[in-house]
Amino acid sequence: MGNRSSAGKGAKRNRALEPDLLAACRPGWSLPGEFYRDDEIYRLDIEHVWRTGWLFAGHTCEIAKPGEYFTMEVDSDSIIIIRADDGSIHALHNVCRHRGSRICSEACGHVSRFVCPYHQWTYDLDGTLLACRGMQADLDKSQFSLHPVHVKEVEGLIFISLAKKPVPFAPAQRALAPLLKPQGFARAIVAKAVDYLVKANWKLIWENNRECYHCIINHPQYIKANFDHYNADDTSPRVREAITAVVTRSEKKWTDNGLAPTHKQTGMTVFPDAEHDVWFSANRTPLVDGWVSESMDGTRVAPLMGHYQDADVGTLRIRTLPNFWNHSSCDHGVSTRLLPVGPQQTAIRVYWLVDEKAAPAERCELQRLHARSVFSLQGIQRGKFRALVFKEDFKKRFVVADVRRLRSISDFGFRILKNEPPYVRCYSNKNESTPKSRNHHHRRRRRRLRRGLRACESRPDRRSADRTRRRRWPGDHVPGRGALRPGARLRRAHQARDALGGRLPRLTKVRREARLA
Repeated sequence: MGNRSSAGKGAKRNRALEPDLLAACRPGWSLPGEFYRDDEIYRLDIEHVWRTGWLFAGHTCEIAKPGEYFTMEVDSDSIIIIRADDGSIHALHNVCRHRGSRICSEACGHVSRFVCPYHQWTYDLDGTLLACRGMQADLDKSQFSLHPVHVKEVEGLIFISLAKKPVPFAPAQRALAPLLKPQGFARAIVAKAVDYLVKANWKLIWENNRECYHCIINHPQYIKANFDHYNADDTSPRVREAITAVVTRSEKKWTDNGLAPTHKQTGMTVFPDAEHDVWFSANRTPLVDGWVSESMDGTRVAPLMGHYQDADVGTLRIRTLPNFWNHSSCDHGVSTRLLPVGPQQTAIRVYWLVDEKAAPAERCELQRLHARSVFSLQGIQRGKFRALVFKEDFKKRFVVADVRRLRSISDFGFRILKNEPPYVRCYSNKNESTPKSRNHHHRRRRRRLRRGLRACESRPDRRSADRTRRRRWPGDHVPGRGALRPGARLRRAHQARDALGGRLPRLTKVRREARLA
């Protein structure tokens, strides 16, 4: 009957691409539980999010001098970020080109050259191979430099991309640089950095960060300083008047001082924007009247940062998917970096930054004030669905963006099948001595396939999906009506699906293929 899928009979189907799971994603509801704990969906996240987008790596002040470096782990990839002798910043894969040994075992440090601990291959700070003792004399060293990683720097923030051809960084550079420059991250210092290993999926952590429905109970110190924990329908006239007065006064003052406070003024759209693939955003938010810093009592804990001349600048909010957000007041900034460790584990590093003018005593004060900051996501138990509350606008957009991405992956593997039916019937029944033309059957099969796709899209519930699954398709093998054999397009479809980590169903089950759309 011909060859089956090249993935093999026992290959495991990719759960993330199954239509019933994607159909279960409903607007206004959280993602199904599999999206937060399934290994296959986690692998899709790594391949199609973490290895394609721009990742926040750290701050330039961490590598202020030539030879200083730090490493970061993105799933199984280890990356070195280092400042070279000429002051430029390089990102390199932490893997020797000889036998694949890890070069830097420490999280940070200072080196004059990279030396592999296995066979002593030596590399310059930009990754160029300098020495490989004992190798053949005619070895072309230029062909064995450390593999580079795309790296960009914007006003003290370092971003890297593991993609061969990453999305353009210029739009983010143009939008973020004017807002970041007054904060002065390029001249800041790290007063404290704390690492957490949180037992939660990275998407769950993002959702938690971008809604403040939990702030009243879990972050009482935050709600003392901010207005953005209020819902539109739970404010009293007094609170609404206070918010309006503070926002109006602050926005006029900031605009006069060249500090753009809103998304519209920065030229950015609401974040995230799945339709336009917007992965970055920033804005300035006013604090409660009388507060100038997100400290415990609202007063400054360090000197003014960067180019600020006045403490009344609110808070600068920056976020970039998939792994960075920052809240910065006039006197200090707090950056958070996420790195995936597994489907239900995420490594989090939190930085507290102050201006380089801050005295050691002021740095210690900042550390004491924020010693109470903890992550409490480990106790969250998520069911299959959980309704979204009114305030969680970001979560709704986040869910839409994630489902849109997975559907685009699923459509890629099946797009070939839509263009031409995958099966050609070999007529062998004596009663069909004069069969209709092959093109006729192809056209008929296309019509039936399109009809089934429309049925699946218009009736995504379980019952209608079952009815669609039981419908007989022209590609089914019917005893006595001839055998089926795969064509060249089917083999290419198998290759496309295998590239996505899954496999096609059995050749005789065309109706299952229709449900993939």
